[in-house]
Amino acid sequence: MTSERSLRASSMSWKEPDKERDKHFLEALSGYLGQYIQSFDRDASSLPADDCSFNCERVGSLKVPSESLRVSFLAENDNKTKIEVPVFRGEGIYPNEDMANDMCMQERALRHLNKGDYEQAIAIFEDLLHIHVDRHGYHSQAVAYDLHYIGTGYIRCGQFDIALPYCDEAVRLRIDLFGSNHECVADSLQKLGIALVSVDEFVSALDAFNRALRIYRNIQEKPMVAKMLFKTGCVYYHISEYVAALAAFEEVLEVIVNERACDRQLDVSEIYCNIGFVKLKLKQYGEAVIFLEDSLSIRRATLGGGHVDNLRILDCIAFAQAKLGNASKSIESYTDMIKVQSEVFGENNDSKTQTKMSIIFEKIHRYKDALECRQKVLQMQQNVNERKQTQRKIDKLKRAINDQESEAQNWI
Repeated sequence: MTSERSLRASSMSWKEPDKERDKHFLEALSGYLGQYIQSFDRDASSLPADDCSFNCERVGSLKVPSESLRVSFLAENDNKTKIEVPVFRGEGIYPNEDMANDMCMQERALRHLNKGDYEQAIAIFEDLLHIHVDRHGYHSQAVAYDLHYIGTGYIRCGQFDIALPYCDEAVRLRIDLFGSNHECVADSLQKLGIALVSVDEFVSALDAFNRALRIYRNIQEKPMVAKMLFKTGCVYYHISEYVAALAAFEEVLEVIVNERACDRQLDVSEIYCNIGFVKLKLKQYGEAVIFLEDSLSIRRATLGGGHVDNLRILDCIAFAQAKLGNASKSIESYTDMIKVQSEVFGENNDSKTQTKMSIIFEKIHRYKDALECRQKVLQMQQNVNERKQTQRKIDKLKRAINDQESEAQNWI
């Protein structure tokens, strides 16, 4: 949020506040503060994942790399967006004697938010909320602003269930204050959408993102249009609306090209990657390869060839090439994967990749290469049943090699 996105009292179009509802909400806020203020040290690994995996398809026994096929939601990018203190204008917003103190508290809270000190930021915004309710009444710009950023703080520290009522109330209050087509309403709607996605309320999240998208389109805020399209595309993907997801991602790309609405190459790479994943799901393998390779090229140039994030893209390229019948290119991608896995995780951490390579080698009758892969897998496996299954594959490959050699001898 930048200072240009100021809250303007002159644009208010507010309804009479519901005092009984506001009273209940304030009581709920106090309850949340008491119950959760000590719980900010939640491990990040416990946060909900944006795992949008594909169902399995097959090339013989080769499965879609579902663990790799996750559209990138980019909600965490909000953490990298610095937020500035807004300018409140209009009669009755701040008495002059209190303005300096309030602005100082806001600046301190936003510094904490931008640095990742979420506990401190939320505590200050909670104090401001009570100050502003006492001073201006519940139905005010300042209270709506505080609710918005308390919700933002809880989103950033991963406590999405707590963030939801704050975000929802910020949306409601800002609509009352500014009407339903105001930029501030859109800003709160996108926060609400992020919280809803994170608690698996995908249909409601899609509604929030689409409402925000309509507002940003109306006010011609192109970078935010691109951002909302990206988020709606990810939600469509997760609820298996792949055609709608593809349309959203392709429009993001169009906005970026025509309006230069994105200056981060890694974000462009994620858009290419997500389009590739959707096309893979739609079995448009040739086009999927084009987008995935473009994404990989950007990531290699930006992050280096040995970055762990390249693995998911290489995995999908290899699968798509196999589906297209390009065995050599599929093997090339799997070989690149093994190199990256060796650099990142060390030796003997590539059993799944070796298994996939073995399947491709076997399909093109390169049984010795397939055998070598399976033997490497056997060395890495600890589970007894898995070792038995791999040993049976090895025995089968040895018989195939003997048959192949015998057939070659017959031709001599």
